[in-house]
Amino acid sequence: MSCNLIIPPLLLSVLLLSLSARAGMVVYTDHTHPPSGGTGDTRVVWLDAPEQLQQSMFGSLTSDPKEAERRTQKVIHSAGWEKKQTELAQAYRGLLQAWSLGLQKYPAVVSDDQYVVYGTADVVVAEGLFHSHRTREGGAMIRRSLSSRLKPVTL
Repeated sequence: MSCNLIIPPLLLSVLLLSLSARAGMVVYTDHTHPPSGGTGDTRVVWLDAPEQLQQSMFGSLTSDPKEAERRTQKVIHSAGWEKKQTELAQAYRGLLQAWSLGLQKYPAVVSDDQYVVYGTADVVVAEGLFHSHRTREGGAMIRRSLSSRLKPVTL
């Protein structure tokens, strides 16, 4: 049996707007490239979080479908499943945000959902590049639509 999920356009618009509403400085990275130099205002999106959470919840599932289903059902009906499910949904929300911004590689530091520095998870380095880029641009911030790509700032 196939399960198709259809997201109504209005719901998708609200979701995408809520993703962009949390602008500021965001580091998109994985656990092999931990962020540095961030402040309390800096958000970190761990792109490998969904995989790590699923591995910690379910482990390596067997290739036997019945045994895999039994083990999965045991996890789903265990105490604390709702909290784990919320954590997993939050982790996937971060992936969706990275996709909606059009990130091409990581680590990456994004400023105000407009500018991106690829290849570093160091917020101090990225902030310096963002500042020098804004200075060259005369301080003007370029607005972007949800469908456009981020403007890269090079190292």
